[in-house]
Amino acid sequence: MALSNVLAIFGYVIKYLPTLLTFMKAAEETKESGKVKKSMVTGLMKAAIHIAADEATGGAKESWEKLEGPLSTIIDATATAVFGSKDAIVFDDRVRDSG
Repeated sequence: MALSNVLAIFGYVIKYLPTLLTFMKAAEETKESGKVKKSMVTGLMKAAIHIAADEATGGAKESWEKLEGPLSTIIDATATAVFGSKDAIVFDDRVRDSG
């Protein structure tokens, strides 16, 4: 991945981090499994990005395309760092125990 792509993804992560944390906190308060929580957060992020980008610039497709791939890893890493999740973290389809 080119450095410019990494920097663009990092910029989107910083831009949407408060929204991501809000959705993750709400999901964390449910009794659902980690897989269901992650699915909820992913769906909410996709909707939020489309709404925000459509309102601001019409660039929802580009925003989502940049975040869609790394979002799973970002959610896992954030859940571990912020909420102390003990579930497995998936990196490139390989599972690593986070406990």
